[in-house]
Amino acid sequence: WLLLNPGQHRETLALVNALDRLTMMLKVGSIDPTARERRFIALTSQIGPRSRITELSRLTVEPALRRDCQQNLRSRTLQYKRYASYVLSRASLLLAGADEPVTGKTIEHVLPRNPPGDAQWRAEFASDRIVDDHTHRLGNLVLLSFRDNQAAANLDFEAKREILGGSEYAIARDAAKEAIWT
Repeated sequence: WLLLNPGQHRETLALVNALDRLTMMLKVGSIDPTARERRFIALTSQIGPRSRITELSRLTVEPALRRDCQQNLRSRTLQYKRYASYVLSRASLLLAGADEPVTGKTIEHVLPRNPPGDAQWRAEFASDRIVDDHTHRLGNLVLLSFRDNQAAANLDFEAKREILGGSEYAIARDAAKEAIWT
C-alpha cells in the first residue's frame, strides 16, 4: 500500500482502521487462522496504484461474519474467550478517547462469580443459576489493575463502585456511573 500509494495519508489511515476492524472481527468471529491468512493475502492482491479503500472488497465485513461476532460477544462465557481482554481494552479505549495502560490489567466481574449468601447481590441475583447466566457476559466485565481487582473481590456494588470509579480504565469508571447493578 505505502509503495503504491505514497502521500495518501487520509486513505492510509482509513486502511489501517479498516484492517484493525477486520482483524478484530475475524478473531471475535472465530474464523480459522488459515482462513484469516488467506483473506489478508487476497486483500494484498487487490491493492494497486491509487487504490481506494472502498474498492477493496476483502476489507468488507460480510453479514455472516458480523452475525458470528455479535453471537460471540453475547456469549454467556465471554470471559473465557481468548479475545475477551482485547475486546474490553478496545471498548475502554473508545470510552476514554485516549491512551490507557497496556499492562497490569485484569478482568473484574462487577457481579461477583461467587457472591456470599448474605450479600446485597442476592437481592437482585437470587440463585446460583442466575448468577452463572450473567457473570461472564460482556456487560458484567470491566478492566481493573490487579491491586484494585483484589480489593473489589466480592464486595457489594456500592462498595465496589468506589473502586471502579477510581480506576485508570474508562470501562470501569463508566460502570461506576450506574446507581445499581442489575
